[in-house]
Amino acid sequence: MHNRLLLFSLLLLFSGLVPGQILKVRLRDSKIERRYKASLSRIGGAYFIVGEPKAGLVIKPGSINIVQKSIELWVLDPRHPDRLPYKMGKKGELQPTSKRSFVVIPRSDLAGSHPVSFLMEDQTLPGIAGEYRLRSDEIAAIRKKIKKTKKATQEWFRLQRHLLDRMERFRLWLEALSFEKPARKMAADIAKETKRLKDDGYRERAQSALESIHPIPVPEDLDETAREISGTEYKAFESQHVRLLFPAGAMEPGTAKSLLKLGENIIEGFRREFCDPYAPQRDDDGIEDEIPDGVFAVFLWVPDSAKAYERYYTDYLGGSWGTGERKKRHLQARGTSVRGLHGFPYLHYWRLGEQNDFEGQVAHGLGHDLMQIQFCRGAPGSREDWMREGVAYYTSFEYLGRNTVTCIAFKMKTYDRTPGPEGKKTVAEGRRAAFNELALSKGPPLHRLVSMDLADMEDPDLAKGWSFFDFVARTLGKKGVLWLRAACFEAGKTDGFVERLRARTKEIFGLKEGDALGWLDSQWRAYAKSSQNKGEAPRRRR
Repeated sequence: MHNRLLLFSLLLLFSGLVPGQILKVRLRDSKIERRYKASLSRIGGAYFIVGEPKAGLVIKPGSINIVQKSIELWVLDPRHPDRLPYKMGKKGELQPTSKRSFVVIPRSDLAGSHPVSFLMEDQTLPGIAGEYRLRSDEIAAIRKKIKKTKKATQEWFRLQRHLLDRMERFRLWLEALSFEKPARKMAADIAKETKRLKDDGYRERAQSALESIHPIPVPEDLDETAREISGTEYKAFESQHVRLLFPAGAMEPGTAKSLLKLGENIIEGFRREFCDPYAPQRDDDGIEDEIPDGVFAVFLWVPDSAKAYERYYTDYLGGSWGTGERKKRHLQARGTSVRGLHGFPYLHYWRLGEQNDFEGQVAHGLGHDLMQIQFCRGAPGSREDWMREGVAYYTSFEYLGRNTVTCIAFKMKTYDRTPGPEGKKTVAEGRRAAFNELALSKGPPLHRLVSMDLADMEDPDLAKGWSFFDFVARTLGKKGVLWLRAACFEAGKTDGFVERLRARTKEIFGLKEGDALGWLDSQWRAYAKSSQNKGEAPRRRR
């Protein structure tokens, strides 16, 4: 199979774009944690205080420095994520709305090394509150449609599945941000709605995948290689579609199972959105579901050392880092993704470290894999880097509300937000508005985006990729999926790709004249200026 190496790293995204970033603060020990019980969030098996910086910190691209005897964080009420902890004063200053709006943490209570790190570098508390309201409103809108639809009809079942999918995404998003009480309530609501579809085959498919999670024996060749290179004992867990291989102690069994649940929920959600509505019917040329029945995504974590990272890849997987500068550049990354190596259809290879975001790595990686499988149908020559990143960002944002993984083949730049009216200050809106604004103001035209290589992409290109895929996913329906497939298929050929895609775009959307890609780009721009900016998706078209 085509072994195309993608390098990934945990990077600071869109630094300078959003004034307030969401941080996670690690405390010294469990005794100290008990003092802050009301403010703790559980992330990746460990406890943190999550919030927006208020005082005591200096944040620059790639660094967070503690400059006072204590630090202060604005924090959301975990019971009411839509309630902001501050309001804007007459002079533009932030004023607390209650005594619990912020938390003060003395230096002596902080962990010894790297106590403060980024959780959501491109998000703000107003952005999180807005996202909560957006998702709540979306679910309410689907419920209204269901009430107006005749029960037990094909459309009623479709809407019920759509409702459950959005509710499940909302629940996972709440859990990712440790809003435990709203997450439990959402889980109870999901259980009630599920009873309405007790005989539904799609629900049985989803439940079967979740019930498939179990520990498996560590592959003998991995066990032998690990003991030789680092003396490390490995653990292995697997679900229907995903396998995890990691050093014992890197994560608890419960964390591994949670990661697999996340993975299966992402795969099922992708199917409901991009496969099930367009499945072939007796009188319809539908779109086949290309997702395999068995394991296709493998995540392998290795010990945090340069030697281990290099040798597990060569000695166990049989891969090559190349030579000279290419090898040096590859080994500087925290991870790599490659197809077909060691017999794994899609492999995600990661070096462990203090700042690992296991959930982020799984969500982003599966976004890449699902794009390649369903839209490119596994074609080895297909590239479409904008789509690969766009789907990965979309998947990460939909299920986690964050993306901590991005390619390192470009140089990060700082982009200033468009200033508001003179003398008027506004609270940052968060990730959706930031990405949307960057895509509109600095994103490339579609005909350039679809032909860009990963090495040439920068922040505006990634923002446009996410924004354009979001537009396709939410508004274009079956024609959108056909267009994504056409983009993958035509990109796998030689010269003349853009002109061929223009012709396919005309065919798919029934256009008779003019620049088809320009027309599609104008449709995206109209969406980005109105619906996307407000988080209101137009009704999907079949």
